[in-house]
Amino acid sequence: MRYRKLGLLGLASSAKAAKGRAKKFVESRPRWLVVGLAVAVFAAVGGGTAFAVLGGFPTKRPGSKPLVSSEFGKQPLADDRSGEGGDEGSLILQRDQYFSDRRTAGSTPLDISQAGALRAQAALQGKKLGHRRSLSPSTPTTFADAWSPIGPSGLRQPTRDSGTVIRVSGRVGALAIRQDGTRILGAAGGGIWVWNGTSWVPKTDNMPSLHIGALAVAPSDDNVVYAGTGEGALSGDSYFGNGILKSTDGGNTWSHVSGDYFYGVSISRIVVDPSNANHLYAATLRGRGGVRRTSPVQHSRFGIWESTDGGATWSLLKQAPQGTNGATDLELDPQNGDLYASFWHDAIYKSTNGGASWKTIMNGLPANANYAAGLTRFSISLSHPASQSQATLYAGFDWYGNDGTYHQSEVFKSTNAGGSWSQLSQPDPNGTFNKENVSGYCAGQCFYDNVIEADPTNPDVVFAGGVYDYAHGAGGIFRSTDGGQTWTNLGYDQHPDFHAVAFDPANTQHVMIGSDGGVWYSTDLGGRSSTSTPLSAVDWQDLNRSLSTTTFTSIATNPQTPSYVWGGSQDNGTEHTFGTDLGSTQALSWFDLFSGDGGQVMVDPTDSSYIYGTYYGISPYRDNPACGGFCFFSNQYIRNGINLSDRSEFYTPWVMNQDNPNQLFLGTYRLYRTDNAKARSAAT
Repeated sequence: MRYRKLGLLGLASSAKAAKGRAKKFVESRPRWLVVGLAVAVFAAVGGGTAFAVLGGFPTKRPGSKPLVSSEFGKQPLADDRSGEGGDEGSLILQRDQYFSDRRTAGSTPLDISQAGALRAQAALQGKKLGHRRSLSPSTPTTFADAWSPIGPSGLRQPTRDSGTVIRVSGRVGALAIRQDGTRILGAAGGGIWVWNGTSWVPKTDNMPSLHIGALAVAPSDDNVVYAGTGEGALSGDSYFGNGILKSTDGGNTWSHVSGDYFYGVSISRIVVDPSNANHLYAATLRGRGGVRRTSPVQHSRFGIWESTDGGATWSLLKQAPQGTNGATDLELDPQNGDLYASFWHDAIYKSTNGGASWKTIMNGLPANANYAAGLTRFSISLSHPASQSQATLYAGFDWYGNDGTYHQSEVFKSTNAGGSWSQLSQPDPNGTFNKENVSGYCAGQCFYDNVIEADPTNPDVVFAGGVYDYAHGAGGIFRSTDGGQTWTNLGYDQHPDFHAVAFDPANTQHVMIGSDGGVWYSTDLGGRSSTSTPLSAVDWQDLNRSLSTTTFTSIATNPQTPSYVWGGSQDNGTEHTFGTDLGSTQALSWFDLFSGDGGQVMVDPTDSSYIYGTYYGISPYRDNPACGGFCFFSNQYIRNGINLSDRSEFYTPWVMNQDNPNQLFLGTYRLYRTDNAKARSAAT
């Protein structure tokens, strides 16, 4: 299969190219937004082996491996320096100029009138193409029936260590556990769920925002639970919210309580006064997905906010410094009310007077650091039991030095309430590998998957969660029980990219963790009582079977097999349901076929054995037609002729000509076309 480059002077030029005369491509100017760094795509492995679906369930054939390990590169969008206090009029003019530039710039620049004329011509030709369709729609043009869920309710996916097929779900934004052990989950894109002892039950499906960034149970009355909408993970698909939700019955029912506060932003953390359930604080930051580039209105400024009336009204205690775009973490000392907050690519702060004034607490942290250069995200955690004279703090982050040198993520500790810090972790000497070393725990994605959480009753127990170590296997979630002096790797058979850790306040040996793959639970701090035990000695319980929070990026169907549905999803691959229950009592069974990220999936409308998909970046592939969606890891790249160094979106868009499924179009910052998508060899 070979792709050709096409012009982008509207569909008019592509119509000529469709007759075989490729046009010279007209480049657009560099985009304002950079969704991801250019990331090398892992090479395909040979052998052609795969999981095959035998008797309705996948079985593994020796040698099967995915084309990619998983996603990497949810690199944050370029910093929005126009945010706080910016000139809104100037911003609007810039946006207008950007809109025009994308349609006029290139090697042969156009003016506005030329671009408009070409777009009008393309629209007319598009109508003619529609009129030439010979097939009439076989389904109704309007639908009166209600929607019904078809899953996934616990997507089935092979693990990266043992290869066992487990249940996974979508990205977790926040977790909380009540005094009675009730577990509450906030999904990045699926709302709030409560565990009823055997399964998860959705509680906010009818709320305006299903993007949850924070959960907090009131210590003085654990029937009171607060949720912050707008996920704070800072990825391109971390969507903004619309304020604070509150439950007064332990999470069973919820109401929106914050009026017009916090529209269009994300909430990264909520903490509640241990003696007053109506007194709480919230950390807000920029929502990344959706209309994220406009400056927030007065009631949505980025920073630290306080409410004394149960979340109804709010006062801004500390606005984010100019250009930093928000607070990434917030802690409240239960013994004295001191507040600790971290701001994105800025610093860690402390207030000893309820937020009236703040000072930085950076003594002992890297002195030569340029936290703005790498958009450093600080994750902080506090433990201060009544028996301790001062609070213990932990912090984790990566950074760039003033000389431009990158420093991988490390964990730091303060035993004097932030007065000074010491570094706990160190890189392995001489490049050797130690599977128990927490150094580098969030790799190059610390702005996205970076969570430090200490046991509030025991400052010696702390978790660090980040990214799975693909090079060596396992990793991504670590635990220390001696105050950070030594660490234990708890990542065996876990899904990558961790975002949340929650302790049971009635028994802190019970802990829940959340990642891009859903939620797990342990009654023994994750197991592995010592590093002498094998990595497989973890005791995480998979709680994803009934959780339907997969974040889809695309879906596809085929008229020949209407009961089959395909989907591409964030960090859970390209999945397929075969239209039968396969023994599940919850919903149709879904299987992640190709691992990694799932971008735009397409299915040939005339032959469902031809399935196409993408990972992140420029990664188009085709499933082996002999498998037709019934094998794992049977896909092959089809990118011959595409310049893989092109600028592109995180999920590269592509479409199929429905009248000629052998013809595909793929867009980077230029357009490509292939006329032989079904070529016998994917390499041609």
